[in-house]
Amino acid sequence: TIRIAVKFENSSPGAENLPASKRVYEYAMQHVYRFFEGEITKEELDQAAEEVILLGRDNYKARDEATGLKTGEERQKQIVRRAIAMDYPETKVQKKFNGTKYTFKYEALGGYLIIEFPMD
Repeated sequence: TIRIAVKFENSSPGAENLPASKRVYEYAMQHVYRFFEGEITKEELDQAAEEVILLGRDNYKARDEATGLKTGEERQKQIVRRAIAMDYPETKVQKKFNGTKYTFKYEALGGYLIIEFPMD
């Protein structure tokens, strides 16, 4: 699994397009391109990443899990649900490149692109 920051310093909606966010993302993706070199092209990675980011940029389930906190026990339960929502976002796109299945996920609150792939 690879986790890449798409938002930097700001987790508000649309922060993916801020100059600092773009620079950090582009720098991280240079390493991702090298890692997948020979398996997935830069264009294929960019297309899959863009697709899942567009699908998930308005999905704030992790943020919504933190609303309406009342008792300490409810707060603890919601903190756990929020952590799960951030680590396992619902927004995902599955692609097959060279016979290998890759899953691209996007978590909008933290602004992370997650790429899951088998380690053969």
